[in-house]
Amino acid sequence: MTLYCELGFHTNDKDVKEFIHKPEMVGKALAQGICKRLEVKFKEAGKIEDTTTPAKKEETTKTDKLKVDGDWGKDTTKKTQKVLGSVIDGIVSKQLISCKKYLPNAMESSWEFVKESQGGSSMIKKVQKLVGAKQDGEVGGETVEKMQKFLKNKGFYKGKIDKSMGEQTVKGWQEYINSRLEKK
Repeated sequence: MTLYCELGFHTNDKDVKEFIHKPEMVGKALAQGICKRLEVKFKEAGKIEDTTTPAKKEETTKTDKLKVDGDWGKDTTKKTQKVLGSVIDGIVSKQLISCKKYLPNAMESSWEFVKESQGGSSMIKKVQKLVGAKQDGEVGGETVEKMQKFLKNKGFYKGKIDKSMGEQTVKGWQEYINSRLEKK
């Protein structure tokens, strides 16, 4: 992940004065921006959060976990985007309608289907890179096949390699994503 921060211009007198005379304000704004991008809670300097309560930890873990239900909807997309470092919007964008036949468990609330190629999804390109498929951003039979083989090798999928992202393939992907969320 790359983070680019533009804090101001050295030719702008107001920006220069804030950097010199208000470094705490600039630092806090920068830290808040980084926390927002990484989707972590910003903690005010000098304030200590009580992390000793087991109930709080369990609650956090439950909300971070993805429900393993075999349906690829917005939550599966958002958690995949989080794990892969993509923009988190819950949408798998620019997928060809002709590829729907490979995606029986892709929920239309989370998948955008188009008639003609528009470059595919940046998140899918990251999935394709991970599983060793051609990185065109569009999920077709080859991508699903590579996902199934990847998941099988990792122990998350026991079904057939059939180029269909059905319930078992999606469940395997959801389990894989959960395993990655636990490490974050």
